[in-house]
Amino acid sequence: MSRRPDPLPRLCRWRTNLIQTPGFALVTVLCGSISLLLSFVDKSGRVQHRIAQVWARLCVWFSGSR
Repeated sequence: MSRRPDPLPRLCRWRTNLIQTPGFALVTVLCGSISLLLSFVDKSGRVQHRIAQVWARLCVWFSGSR
């Protein structure tokens, strides 16, 4: 049987559970709601695409990536 991998350090788990997960959820709910509401006005989809770009950038920022 193989050895279990080392768990993440405590600080990384706290950051994930207290900052990143709620941040992802909040950004997703906000951007999704705004996009849904604006879809009734903008039929071309450009506004939704721009909101999706903002959402993706915020998710990358919350994850700590560059």
